Amino acid sequence: MLQSMHEDRNLLATQNSQILNIQGQIGTLLQELFDLQEARNTVHKRLQSYKYPVLSLPNEIVSEIFLHTIPDYPNRPPTVGNSSPFRLTHVCRKWREIAIATRRLWRAIELIEDDNVPVDEHGLLAAVWLERSGSLPLSIHTGHAGDWETSFSVLLPHRARWEYVNLYLDDSCNSLNKLSFPLLRSLRLSTDGEDRFNPFIAIRDAPLLRRVSLDHVDPHMLSLPWKQLTSLSVKYTCAYDWISILRKASQLVHCEFSFWDSDFDEIDPVEEFLLPRLETLEIDSDSGSAEQFIPSLVAPALRRLTLPEDDLGDNPIESLRSLITRSNCKIEDLRISCASKPEAVYCAEFPSIKRIITSKTRTGYLGQPEDPPSYFEDF
Repeated sequence: MLQSMHEDRNLLATQNSQILNIQGQIGTLLQELFDLQEARNTVHKRLQSYKYPVLSLPNEIVSEIFLHTIPDYPNRPPTVGNSSPFRLTHVCRKWREIAIATRRLWRAIELIEDDNVPVDEHGLLAAVWLERSGSLPLSIHTGHAGDWETSFSVLLPHRARWEYVNLYLDDSCNSLNKLSFPLLRSLRLSTDGEDRFNPFIAIRDAPLLRRVSLDHVDPHMLSLPWKQLTSLSVKYTCAYDWISILRKASQLVHCEFSFWDSDFDEIDPVEEFLLPRLETLEIDSDSGSAEQFIPSLVAPALRRLTLPEDDLGDNPIESLRSLITRSNCKIEDLRISCASKPEAVYCAEFPSIKRIITSKTRTGYLGQPEDPPSYFEDF
């Protein structure tokens, strides 16, 4: 029995020793845990005190950086997506505040058919952009899809800020008539081309308007300040319809036409009309549909001419020579599409023209990669 008691005491002593050893290990581990927690807290404090370089920039600098993420005004960024100003508002609170406060981010508005933007939200989007743009001049592009009437009703009260405008015409646009557009510089109007229908549009009080672009628009349904325009681009129209308009547009410097079959052969010859300041004329027509247009033109300042050879008539060399003589102009750049004559023939007949380019196909504007952008690039 004494031996058993002795063995029990030894066992208890061993277990107590094990407990003390375990407690010592626990103490060591607790100290290590404490040290790790302290190290963690130190790192947290460092992180909290760290400022990312971009967040340390002055708001004015960040705002300028934001402006470089969108196209130069008056070109318009997409309404949504990576290139939209809305993307900048989703990064962090500070960026959101800066983006919303940067009015120039929101002054160019594009409301067109887009799979990423439900058309019934165009009016709401327009209201947001208009509010954030403050009082800045506006660049606006609208399409024909969706609830256009609602979008237009949101845009129209801000017409005093319209500067560069691309509108799809429907009956809602009748409300444009007899209104004032004090900042309007560039206007593009378009329809879907069906029967060339468009509502009557009368814009007379637009003192800064200089550039007009028309797409499938009936000129007889337009009343614009033609006399003050310096640039006119007209697509898919009848050449004869525009003769009376051009007589009024005496200040034109750049002019582009895309004519369809005009039945010029069935009308009386057109009297000469003078465009004293015209420097650039580009014509893209269907099978000589502007054949009587060129023989009627007098343009003493003409420097750049682009057109199909058909529009110079049966004798294109003599027709071109007659234009130069009649206008007393010095053409520097001549581009002829659908040409039956080699380029060398034109170069030999007109040695004073610095640049002559011909094409056997109907290519429209015969630009080359090194050429500057067209005068008629749409905003």
